Amino acid sequence: MPASSVVKVNPRLAVAYLAHRPDAQNDWAGTTRLHGSFGTGIRPPDGFELAFTNNPHLKPEESISFDFGVEQRLWGDRLSLDVTYFFNRFRNQIVVLGGSLTSLSSFMSDNLANARAQGVETSFRARPRHDLEVEGEYTYLSSDILALNKTDLAQFPFQVGQPLIRRPRNSGAYNITWRHGRLTLNSDAYFRGEVLDLEPNLGPSACTPPPLGPGLPCLFKNKGYARADAGFAYRLPRGIEIYGRLSNFLNQKYEESFGYPALRLNFVAGVRFNFPAE
Repeated sequence: MPASSVVKVNPRLAVAYLAHRPDAQNDWAGTTRLHGSFGTGIRPPDGFELAFTNNPHLKPEESISFDFGVEQRLWGDRLSLDVTYFFNRFRNQIVVLGGSLTSLSSFMSDNLANARAQGVETSFRARPRHDLEVEGEYTYLSSDILALNKTDLAQFPFQVGQPLIRRPRNSGAYNITWRHGRLTLNSDAYFRGEVLDLEPNLGPSACTPPPLGPGLPCLFKNKGYARADAGFAYRLPRGIEIYGRLSNFLNQKYEESFGYPALRLNFVAGVRFNFPAE
């Protein structure tokens, strides 16, 4: 195929507005900040997609996204709450055509697929004491595979309305840190709900019926999991610090994506040496 180039402007814009500032008579109600952003992006065809196509006009995939939310701080910034709505639209995604979809293009692959993702992110950060920090977040995500251009169908083996691969509807995390003198204790965790995942060996091609493929299931539900960690650090004199961290202390058996099992209960310990400047 002849060489080609694409020139495209992808603007990104973020704004914030302080809707309220605290004063001496109303100190418990801190800053109220409104924030939002907008942007576009592209993903050029990768080497695999260029190697297995006869389409000289294959274009980059495109995305458009925006979000807006509000952050409220309370009690002298000891508590911060944030709620944000976000929206992402993906278009001109590259698909390989086969079966009844070959009539959509005269090429092996083309920019025909579309998808959407939107949801709400909530987070808080609290410092109830000078030596204690607590953070948490939760995300609700709704994602959809949309119909290909010029048809009401999705690329095989997916269906219109199915969630995007490995995009959890529900996810969250927490982080707690306590400091007392030379000692620091920390615990954090990540929680993820069920996701749609692919067969790890052949991917979507596992669903291709004989004689072109094995005709096996290729889409599976990957169950949710909770991964929790904990650690400590203790500062000794002369810039020496001992530390340890216990990972996956609930000993959960899970795979973030099929074919890549996570480590079970494990730990690391060591010593840090900090050399102060003169």
